[in-house]
Amino acid sequence: TGTAHRAWGPGIELEDLSSPAAVETSMRNFIERNQLLIGVDNADLQLRNAGYMPKTDTWYVQFDRFENGIPVIGGGVTARIRFGKHILLGVDTYPQASGVGTTPELGSRGATQQAMIQGPAPEANHTDHSATLALLPQEGHFGLGFRLVWEVRIATSEPVGKWVSHVDAFTGELVNVYNEVRFFEGQITGTHDLRTVNGDTETSVLI
Repeated sequence: TGTAHRAWGPGIELEDLSSPAAVETSMRNFIERNQLLIGVDNADLQLRNAGYMPKTDTWYVQFDRFENGIPVIGGGVTARIRFGKHILLGVDTYPQASGVGTTPELGSRGATQQAMIQGPAPEANHTDHSATLALLPQEGHFGLGFRLVWEVRIATSEPVGKWVSHVDAFTGELVNVYNEVRFFEGQITGTHDLRTVNGDTETSVLI
């Protein structure tokens, strides 16, 4: 992508870490000073979260990458700030997304229909529809490219699924689909105290 992917070290002092808003300002100042490292400017980044963990004196900061107001899937900047110092930087900003067309030819309703028809459960009852535009990075024969897609979210009860589909916003092609519901088959055992006062334990199946 032409940018750093991960960088870490003994730490860089930041101006003000007294609140989430102050942390955002300090990080944006850092981004402005290091734009060649980040690959995009502050206007292309939106703060998702600035959370503080008092036990370890650590801030966890996440910015999402946008192009013309449209999110780049998997794109953004992450930071870890510990003991008042910026110690870890993650950069997945995809500068090449700049200039990619962001005006769809297919509407959200058409994209939702294609997601249902081409998806893994076309005969199911689909509920909880939503569709938002996004830019999907893709590796190809000629390097990194981007597709404007509709990210369609649909639920089904049979089969059980919370489906996330990426539908090409020009051709209607279903590019990718996955289920956010996770399934597990097997047996879980655990070691626990016996129902006595002698401190003995046993391992048994957990129900």
